[in-house]
Amino acid sequence: MTKKFLIVVLRFHGDVLLTKPMIDNVKLNFQDSEIDLLVYRGTGSILEEEKAVSEIIEIDSSSKENIWTRLRKEYYLWKKLRAKIMIMLFSNHSMESCTQSWALGKVLKAAVDDRKRRKRLWTKSFTYIFPEALDSHIVMRNLSALKSLGLEIYDKNLSLDPFLLNEKYNSLRKKFTLPVTKPYFLIQPTSRREKNYGKKKIQ
Repeated sequence: MTKKFLIVVLRFHGDVLLTKPMIDNVKLNFQDSEIDLLVYRGTGSILEEEKAVSEIIEIDSSSKENIWTRLRKEYYLWKKLRAKIMIMLFSNHSMESCTQSWALGKVLKAAVDDRKRRKRLWTKSFTYIFPEALDSHIVMRNLSALKSLGLEIYDKNLSLDPFLLNEKYNSLRKKFTLPVTKPYFLIQPTSRREKNYGKKKIQ
């Protein structure tokens, strides 16, 4: 039976990128596994070319929606996730993780420890609690989620498959010739979460 994993990281672009070693190591443990990501809308694009990811599920932040809209969207999200029957790995401290965990029922679920949330509601919502990063790197914290589930850590490197990205880059470079002969800085103002900025404001 194919093992299915869901990595939940409701944060920013950088946090989504730092799940890459988790994805790699899940595949090294279970070559035929299916891995989905649950992320905020506008942040999943950073791993859209990642071949090891089966599906990127993007949701809107609930902060700007009324209660009925949130409940309706949560219901359809839960329904979709329950149909997959998967192992869940939560890489954030959001209380949304609790409700998503309850909706999934009796599946293996690992979540990060948080001193602010060391209460029964948080700790009883998950099968395993893995330690926060503290002085360690966030990548190591994420990999400890796999250890808590009994998986081996074979590779700690953060690397992307550049082949498709290089193809796109070369195509764009041929299409748009820049009159630049000296080194320059490229400033990307939408580096945290795309929806934080109106695109019209930065054109």
